[in-house]
Amino acid sequence: METVADTNTTKVELFINEGFDNLKFGLSMEEVRAVLGDAEETDMYDEDEETDVVIWHYWDKGISIFFEQEAGFRFSCAEVNSPETIVWGKNVFTMNREELKALFTEHNFKEIETETHEWGEERLSIIDAMVDFYFENGKLLSVNFGKLLL
Repeated sequence: METVADTNTTKVELFINEGFDNLKFGLSMEEVRAVLGDAEETDMYDEDEETDVVIWHYWDKGISIFFEQEAGFRFSCAEVNSPETIVWGKNVFTMNREELKALFTEHNFKEIETETHEWGEERLSIIDAMVDFYFENGKLLSVNFGKLLL
């Protein structure tokens, strides 16, 4: 990852169904820690008193890493809100919904779905790429992407 000078953001390059930068889906917690260091904050979500998901937040990088129990607590999903997020050479935070749809269609991902939540946030999902883009008032807020590891 390359820190963008004077903006305090991190350039992040996403590789669909693979991971981002030099972090590949399927890495263990220790392997992720070796690359990113200790998380600034950790969340745990559980049902029936058993931890289902551990989330490591790297707020200064604009990245959250998800480890799911069903995947053996391996890296299976990430959420990125860095305005310097790149997919196939394009900065996705400078693109609107239609441009994002066209970009993914151009790369043979065609299962596209949208949903507007009652509070106004809109989700653009590229189902076959396992990517969700979250918008508010037409502005991209975050990208959530992952890979099934089961």
